[in-house]
Amino acid sequence: MITQIYGITTVDDAVMVAELGADHIGIVPETRAGNWDGITIDEAHAVLAALPSHTTSVVLSLGTAVADVLATARAVPGDILH
Repeated sequence: MITQIYGITTVDDAVMVAELGADHIGIVPETRAGNWDGITIDEAHAVLAALPSHTTSVVLSLGTAVADVLATARAVPGDILH
């Protein structure tokens, strides 16, 4: 079984979830206001940099236009783009 946790918003939470055994750890790097779990690009980079090598990073784009999704993927390259 693979455990996937989304909505990580801090480095401390990312490390905690990884230490608890999550396989996939997801973030939502967006510039739009109103996302309860949205984080800035800088915060996203910090979270991904803190992840141990045994985890898989998942970058969730809430964009609906192809250009928006591609912009997120280019700004925050995770292991998986969702």
